[in-house]
Parts: sequence; C-alpha cells; structure tokens
Amino acid sequence: LGQALPSVAAPAGAPKSGGRTVDDINFQSATADFEEVFDNVAPKTPYAKLLLLVSMLFKGGKVTAHERTALKNLIISNDENVLCALEVFEMERDWDDLADSFRQITQLSKTPQ
Repeated sequence: LGQALPSVAAPAGAPKSGGRTVDDINFQSATADFEEVFDNVAPKTPYAKLLLLVSMLFKGGKVTAHERTALKNLIISNDENVLCALEVFEMERDWDDLADSFRQITQLSKTPQ
C-alpha cells in the first residue's frame, strides 16, 4: 500500500488528445521535475548547467544527436553564444526558445568564418 505503480510508456510519438504527443507530455513532466532540481540544487557552474540542459533537450527530442554533440563541443570551447543562451533561459525558462537558440548556434558554428 502507498507505493506508486510503475509508469508504462506509450510508443514514442503516439498521438494524445489535443494534438500533443506522449513525447511532449513526457518532456513537460520531466522539465517540471528538472526545474525543481534546477532551482533547489542547481549545478554550480554554467558549464554544468549547459550540459544538463543539452541532455534534457536531447532526451526530450528537442535537439538531435548531431546538435547535442556540436553543443557539447561548443560548451567545452567556452562559446559565448551558448553562454548567452543560458543567460536568456535562466530568465525566461522557455524550453522551445532554448532549443531554437541552440539549433541556430550549431548552424552558425558550421558556417565558415
């Protein structure tokens, strides 16, 4: 008694009411848990925060494996654009905007300078 039942995941991308997918709902649930941890036991360095955010976005299907790898490399190289995206995210807490910013940053990093 009093124990939670294990959750059963639906197939990835399975439609849910209101046009949202199970992946969207799972990501929203995960981000709510993440925000609680991020607020109460926040990683101490910007790099730890960024790596955690990239991991969450990848697990939520918001960035691709290629983008995740590129973002990790940019974080390690102390890319100013990625740090700016973190600053904006910390103020706005908009996951879609963060994913879009990361996508644009990875595209910029591919273009010849």
